[in-house]
Amino acid sequence: MISRLLEQEEAVRVVLSTDRKTGHLVPTWQDMHVFECLFKALSPISELTDFLSGEYHATISSVIPVLHNLKTKILIAKEEEAELTKDIKKTIVGDLHSRYSNPSIQKLLHTATFLDPRFKADYSNNKEELVYKLPNRHLKCLKNQAHLNRSPHQNHRAKKRRNCVLS
Repeated sequence: MISRLLEQEEAVRVVLSTDRKTGHLVPTWQDMHVFECLFKALSPISELTDFLSGEYHATISSVIPVLHNLKTKILIAKEEEAELTKDIKKTIVGDLHSRYSNPSIQKLLHTATFLDPRFKADYSNNKEELVYKLPNRHLKCLKNQAHLNRSPHQNHRAKKRRNCVLS
């Protein structure tokens, strides 16, 4: 939408200035500068947003690589950019950091990324933890699931068997 406004700036000025009621809506040079800064900061992110909002492919495993790409390549402030564009990029990076800094969210995202064959351990900070602890967590989940699926009578018999083996 901002790109269309920037493309059609002259037409918007002409249309808005022809009527007294809309004359005050004609964008000033400051308005156009803000629109340009917004466009420069947000346009690279739109492709990633479309990718992550796709409904035909799994995206949780792509969050860490996309965040890494945003922070290291796309949202890096360049010297030739306007201060407003730099501030917008800095604010976006800060917001992303606060959204995904929770340790449990980080653990989930790193696990999903590690399990995705496209990324494997490329974006993991603690590869050893994922390699050695992930199978153990999975086994615990399977045991808990098996325990939940048993009837109370089966649980009682399983306890007796365990007691016999332990004694």
